[in-house]
Parts: sequence; structure tokens; C-alpha cells
Amino acid sequence: MREKINLENIKKKVKGSWDPVDIAEIDDYRMKAYIAEGEYPKMHKHNKDKLFFVLEGDLEVIFEDYSVKLKENEGYIVKAGEKHRSKSSKKSIIMMIEHRKFAQINV
Repeated sequence: MREKINLENIKKKVKGSWDPVDIAEIDDYRMKAYIAEGEYPKMHKHNKDKLFFVLEGDLEVIFEDYSVKLKENEGYIVKAGEKHRSKSSKKSIIMMIEHRKFAQINV
């Protein structure tokens, strides 16, 4: 029998900053969660679209010429090929959904 997905349990699973843990798989997609704290050091892009959703705290997704600020209970889809990096003003818990063949490319 599979486990229920509980947001409070997800929050307990994440440990280190910017280090995603697997939560579930849905067909060709993976749900992961991580702690965002401070700035992610590298500008990068992805080969597939990726959904970020803030469970707790905040997240700013910074693109080359604009940024998107997310607060608790808000999400945003970063399209494949968009150069970006992220930062958080405090310890935040982020959930993401990405394709099984997802790859990050540092730029």
C-alpha cells in the first residue's frame, strides 16, 4: 500500500539547503521538496519545464531581466531554457514537480 502525501510530513523530510528529497512519482514526473535559504549560487537553465511551489516561507526566482517573488501557497512554472537562479529571504520549504528526464545546465 502506498503512503498518503502529507504536507507536514514533507516539511519534516527536508534537511539541507538546496538539497532536494524525493516525495512521489507520477507517471513521467517526480515531486520533490527542498529547503531554500539564502541564494542559490549559480545561474542555470533546465531542459524541461519545472513547477516551484512555496509550502512555507518565500522564494524569488531571478531571471536575466526580471524576477518573480513567491510567498507561501504560491507557485510558478519555469519554462525549459529560461536562465534563472533563486533566493529566499528566510528558511523556506519548496516543493517542485519536474519531468523524469529533467536536467539542470549551469550557465
